[in-house]
Amino acid sequence: MPVNSQPRQSYAPATALHANGAVPDWVQLLPLTPFTGRDGRGPYMGSLDDVAARSELPFAVDEAHGIDQPWQGNTRAHGWVVELQVRADGLWGRVEWTESGRDLVQSKAYRFSSPVFTHSDQLVIGEVLRLALVNNPNLRLASLNRQQDD
Repeated sequence: MPVNSQPRQSYAPATALHANGAVPDWVQLLPLTPFTGRDGRGPYMGSLDDVAARSELPFAVDEAHGIDQPWQGNTRAHGWVVELQVRADGLWGRVEWTESGRDLVQSKAYRFSSPVFTHSDQLVIGEVLRLALVNNPNLRLASLNRQQDD
């Protein structure tokens, strides 16, 4: 990233959340890079190992990007990403769900997740800042409505 360049934030909605009525412990945060969102933003690139190393844990799981839109009054955490793993298909985070988060996912009020990350002007990913429960995914990530093998 250029020295005088400010990191930018992007939303990358995309992981469906409930497998057989279960709430997943691990959620895919980013696919292997480079990747482009359904809205055409990207391609984003970078080392997922570097992204994991720069991302500060724990980070919040909010509702509909409420932390980034505090004027909507929806800023409470519904979980915390407490661990990161780089896997063959991308960057994954282990979530410690709050009771409200578990309820939102299990009841299927939200079906997908959306990471918020920083990036340079050249679209190199810096760090993951948080994760949101959403219903309008932008990225194609592993579905949260999938069979989960731990």
